[in-house]
Amino acid sequence: VAKLQGVKTVLLTMRQHIKREDVNEHACALLRSVSEASDGCRKLVLEAHGLPMLCAVMKRHSLAPSLQRDGVAALASLATMPQGLKALASEKEGVEVLVAGMLLCAREKLDFAAARGALQALADAEPALLKRINMANGKKWLAGPDGAAPADAVTPGEEVEPVDGKAGEAEEVEAATGA
Repeated sequence: VAKLQGVKTVLLTMRQHIKREDVNEHACALLRSVSEASDGCRKLVLEAHGLPMLCAVMKRHSLAPSLQRDGVAALASLATMPQGLKALASEKEGVEVLVAGMLLCAREKLDFAAARGALQALADAEPALLKRINMANGKKWLAGPDGAAPADAVTPGEEVEPVDGKAGEAEEVEAATGA
């Protein structure tokens, strides 16, 4: 997919069908696979502005468990690269979308371990983000000063507050494309 410039096609499809949960569920799964494949693939997704589109789709379909699981995994994979971490930190609601996806995954008993690492990397790289992480209810997944997980850390399957909220389509598309 990455070699044939399929990433751009997938992102265009996500934009054109932003209201369609089924389309974006498959697109997020594909972007997760591509992002987890290699540094070169992660670079392609970042250069094609995949991170803002992932955030827009995850925000729009905030109650879709498999979309959120694949979305947080893709964001976490992209954040393993310095430019991905920077892009996630600077994305308008990137931190909040990541935490919201993690909350839904926890509630639905889905794995989101990689996202914990990305959230910790964000907090370590930019301490100013701690306020946003805390406001989004994500502080529970950050390691304490000694590097240990906090005693009140939420694990998959534990009851958490529901995640909701959908932004307008124009705002999402504009945020995702920079238009």
